[in-house]
Amino acid sequence: MDWNSRLEISQSEVQGRVPITILHVAGRINMSSTDILENAVRVAYEKGARYFLLDLNKVPSLSSVGLRSIHWIYNILQSASQVGGEAKSGTAVGGTPVSPYVKLLCSSPQVLKVLNMAGFDSYIEVYGELQEAISAF
Repeated sequence: MDWNSRLEISQSEVQGRVPITILHVAGRINMSSTDILENAVRVAYEKGARYFLLDLNKVPSLSSVGLRSIHWIYNILQSASQVGGEAKSGTAVGGTPVSPYVKLLCSSPQVLKVLNMAGFDSYIEVYGELQEAISAF
């Protein structure tokens, strides 16, 4: 994949225990594309989506900017749930809230390593298989 490739996002919905919006992300999440990902979440949320699965299987690598964007999504969904009085999150080791609202689908060893090193897997669940991720909501 080209370093300058444009980020593409497609969206699908599935019904698990709750309605889940899957954002299929393809390309590099960099300074020029974070707004595309964040806007996709914002628009879907404004249309009523509350549970998100970010499919990162076609994201070849993850930089600090991509991590910041995923963290922003986590914070927005956690904050909105507290204001709206929705279900509370679980708790991970160390007392960090585990989000019931956003989960990641990722099978890339490089991206998994970055998520692990940054500690994201301690508060956002990461799955390698689609059905497993859907069942976790």
